[in-house]
Amino acid sequence: MGPLYILESWWWYAAVAATSGATAMATLMDDE
Repeated sequence: MGPLYILESWWWYAAVAATSGATAMATLMDDE
């Protein structure tokens, strides 16, 4: 697992971050 592995999976981390971010937003909105 070298630099290529990281380059190829950066999008996965971005997708996870965006998904959890959207979920947190939805939860906060739902709360009020």
